[in-house]
Amino acid sequence: MSFMKIFTFLILLLLFSAVSAQIDSVKIWLKYDGNSSLIHVHQEFNVQRNTQENHFLLYAWANAFKDKNTVLAKTKLKDRNDALYFAPLSDRGWIEDLHFFDSENKKIPYSQINNEMYRLNTLKTHDRLIFSADYRIHLPNRNITGYGIDEQGNILLKYFFLQPAMYNQDGEVVQYFKDFESLSANNTNYTLYFETPPNYEVFTDLKEVEKNVFTGLQMDFFQLAIQAPGSTHSITTPFGTVHFGVDLSAEDVALLEPVLSKELRFLEEHLGKLDEPLYISGKNYRKNKFQGVQDVKIPLIGTYKIFDPSVRLQLEMISQLTSAFTDRKILVDMRQDHWIRNGIQMYLQMEYIEQNFPDLLLAGHIPDDIRIWKLKPLKWFEASKIKMTERTQLWYRMFLTANLDQSIDTPFDELSNLNQTNVSSYKSGLAMHYLAVYLGKPEFDNLLECMISEHRGQRITAALFRNYFVQNSSKDVRWLFDELISFDKNFDFAIRSIKKTEDSLVLNIRNKSELKTPIRISGFENGIKVYDNWLENPGKKITYRVPARNYDYLVLNDSIGFPDFNLNNNYIRPKGILRRKLKIGLVTDIPSPKHAALFIFPEVEWNNYDKFQAGITFSNKTILPQPWQFKAKPQYSTGENALTGSFISSYNLYPNHGWFRQIKLSGSASYQHFNQGLAYKSYGAGSLFVFDKQPRELISRAIGMTYQNIDREIPLEPTPEEVELQNYKLYNLYYQYWNPKVIHEKRALVNFQVSNNFSKIFGEFYWRWKFAHNKRLGVRIFGGSFINQNLESTDYFDFGLDRISDYTFSYPLLGRSEETGLLSQQFVLAEGGFKSNFNVRANQYMYTLNLEYPIWKMIDIYADAGVYKSKLAPVKMVYDSGVRVRVIPDFLELYFPLQSSLGFEPTLGAYHERIRFMLNLDIGKVVEYWRRGKY
Repeated sequence: MSFMKIFTFLILLLLFSAVSAQIDSVKIWLKYDGNSSLIHVHQEFNVQRNTQENHFLLYAWANAFKDKNTVLAKTKLKDRNDALYFAPLSDRGWIEDLHFFDSENKKIPYSQINNEMYRLNTLKTHDRLIFSADYRIHLPNRNITGYGIDEQGNILLKYFFLQPAMYNQDGEVVQYFKDFESLSANNTNYTLYFETPPNYEVFTDLKEVEKNVFTGLQMDFFQLAIQAPGSTHSITTPFGTVHFGVDLSAEDVALLEPVLSKELRFLEEHLGKLDEPLYISGKNYRKNKFQGVQDVKIPLIGTYKIFDPSVRLQLEMISQLTSAFTDRKILVDMRQDHWIRNGIQMYLQMEYIEQNFPDLLLAGHIPDDIRIWKLKPLKWFEASKIKMTERTQLWYRMFLTANLDQSIDTPFDELSNLNQTNVSSYKSGLAMHYLAVYLGKPEFDNLLECMISEHRGQRITAALFRNYFVQNSSKDVRWLFDELISFDKNFDFAIRSIKKTEDSLVLNIRNKSELKTPIRISGFENGIKVYDNWLENPGKKITYRVPARNYDYLVLNDSIGFPDFNLNNNYIRPKGILRRKLKIGLVTDIPSPKHAALFIFPEVEWNNYDKFQAGITFSNKTILPQPWQFKAKPQYSTGENALTGSFISSYNLYPNHGWFRQIKLSGSASYQHFNQGLAYKSYGAGSLFVFDKQPRELISRAIGMTYQNIDREIPLEPTPEEVELQNYKLYNLYYQYWNPKVIHEKRALVNFQVSNNFSKIFGEFYWRWKFAHNKRLGVRIFGGSFINQNLESTDYFDFGLDRISDYTFSYPLLGRSEETGLLSQQFVLAEGGFKSNFNVRANQYMYTLNLEYPIWKMIDIYADAGVYKSKLAPVKMVYDSGVRVRVIPDFLELYFPLQSSLGFEPTLGAYHERIRFMLNLDIGKVVEYWRRGKY
């Protein structure tokens, strides 16, 4: 070896030693016998002391799986996941038989200050601490979080080993494992040694230096998998190795090498070379799945490929690789500064797609493959024209317009479930893209690569990121870091008007928010951009001149679209009467900011009087939420040979701050039949105020007010009751409460109602307790009392014990006036909630209790008890019981009465007429059921 090579080696060794002296060093010896869920661990620490105290703290996150009272268990319950709560002891996880030793192999006393932190006592006050630990980890079942051990003995570990605590200016940082991937650790050099049975293989994102010995430099965490042979695919490319701990098809494995080479090269060009391999576990594969591109299995037909296999695989892999690569290259505090890593990850994913698939359609081959004769009807939809490059923006806008996003710098643990899994990353990535477009992508990419390279192994903080870009950018970029990152209000620039002069077009632009971010003004002719300029530091009101040309339209923030809340007012046509062209479509579509949409589509409904109601629906409702929506539905009643229909319109306001998250104003009108030859007309208005809530809290609260005027037709020779019901007005003031916790679900409604001839107050409380897997006890309490009642001939407005009269015409009854027959047996859980046919009503008060208890799979038993009273009648008590079959829970259920105050009902005759059914065809309820716990 030459003198220069020896000299260079010594210099590098000295530099490495100097760096290593500043960071922690942890060595781990693992022993797994393959016959149990126990792992034996010996761990040696050489760590930097970050406090002058004579004690030292370590995280023990494996204890997060210990019981149902841990932070992890409670967090999972908020996410409606009860796997840990109901897990048997054998499926839980913890650290046991723990002992600490100093450098002289003497025992170190310790204490447990909380479930997931240990304190080592009487340590000598040196700058660096050297000690070791022996312990065993009882691994939890992987079904709980994806980490732990599965039924086949395959193991995936991360966060399970003892970790030196982090410190800041306020002292130690308390961190609990919540399965958020938001934990932080000190910069560490790791060495791992393994002893495993010969029928297992070890995979990790550390570098293998010899058989079963791995190292990793300047890392926070690492993943470790102990797998049965053949369960992991390893692909080696000129740009690195990737291990996949997930099943891949033979077709994908054959295509992987060139795809990985291409994408790893792209990431290396932007972030620098990575020395260690990447490990993509099944858990992370599911978390980072690129949705919407996978092949679809169609029963009786086969597998339909939305995209060509190579294209699909590239889209799936770029999502996986950008996540794994940025996790390894960018060290951040994932609780406070998660947006840095996640934003860069999403930006790189967007940039790869833009470079390699600029014209790829989001819908793939679907618009071309679905044909009706020679027509391709999906081509008429705006959704078929959306490009893959617009995917991130489109997905983010779906939740932005529903006011569900949070500020970019919100601590990760305070983000809602939806923001954690998707929205926050999309928003952060779009912010990076905004900055890249503003600076020019070559400059942004160069700054990003240099920043990461210069601070390799160093934690990148928000302050560091800001200072680097502010000091090195060619433009003033403080607006991104000082305003946009922390902005939690609706951002909205709008072109209010346009005026033509001899040599220019004068735009009147309004900044509806407080942000002073630069905006881009562009002009298009025949689909080609012919004008483009940035307006710096805009105020509240802006007058901007654009050189006169024959523009088709002018637009703000073209190709950015972020974070503008309302894109519709970003476009304006200098020509014509309408600000935006009117576009007529079918059913519904993705909204286009260039067009005002009107959707026309056929719709058929059925009830026992109108029979089939065939009509045409006119609506402006798009796939993405928008403030104003309407739906007009003229129909033809085949049963009554008459025109019927309905109209509803609503306007949604989303206050940025204050008591309410949403304010909804609505108006409606309808004309339908409620009996043979008799129709009703209804019109009304309402308002709903949805209270604001903490993003990770499940409780929803709202107050509302409604007014309804109902005119009912009466026969030529009406009864006194029909005359009394001919016209009435209803005023309602109500309060709603809903807490959809998976163990203790609660719902409540209180309503004060006033009409022409009565006023009453009523409410219900529903509590459902899940006491075991798929077993729930349900308790419902109803109470109602009339304040005054001046009706003489009708009991139509009285409280119903076993059926409701639905005088508001708001329940989905197929035969609302039927007294006999199948349709009269339809059940709605309202008012008394009894299932047996008592045909009882009360005009003074009614209080009932409804119980349900699971027996086996879809079969429950129910019991109801109640007390009611009418004027000039004694108080009465009744009960019933029976069996409920939940064919589709909450949507299709059957009730078979057994014992009640009427007697043993199967022996009372005509039992088939006593069976009740619940049928709920409300799609909104299906969506509500799916949304529980998500946002």
